[in-house]
Amino acid sequence: TIADNTFATSVEALGAIFIYRATLSNNILINGGKREIYSPEPPLLLNNDIDFISATPAPGSADNVNVDPQFISTTDHHIPLTSPVRDTGDNTPPGGLPAYDLDGGQRKVFGTIDMGAYETQGDNIFSDDFEH
Repeated sequence: TIADNTFATSVEALGAIFIYRATLSNNILINGGKREIYSPEPPLLLNNDIDFISATPAPGSADNVNVDPQFISTTDHHIPLTSPVRDTGDNTPPGGLPAYDLDGGQRKVFGTIDMGAYETQGDNIFSDDFEH
């Protein structure tokens, strides 16, 4: 997840990330104010939420969106159960999936992984205890 970047003047022309012959899967790249990806060669993009890209995706790129992921807050980039990027990732991306998300939680919880660095871990209705 790369969100809410600010750009220094010297890198403004490039973008949030510079990649070369890369595959990006299951990422959220949003709210940078400029292009999110710069790549001199077409990157393979699979199941990403990208709000502004100037690179032409490589053939075979698929299932990329440009939607508001509905982060919990501007400082908390977890997504809620209602997020449009929940359960929309690619379970079999090139290179495989890590077993855990950035918090150390299971990477695949509801059958299909979420886009972004954090996996929604479940319903928190009873996280404090049952009411009697």
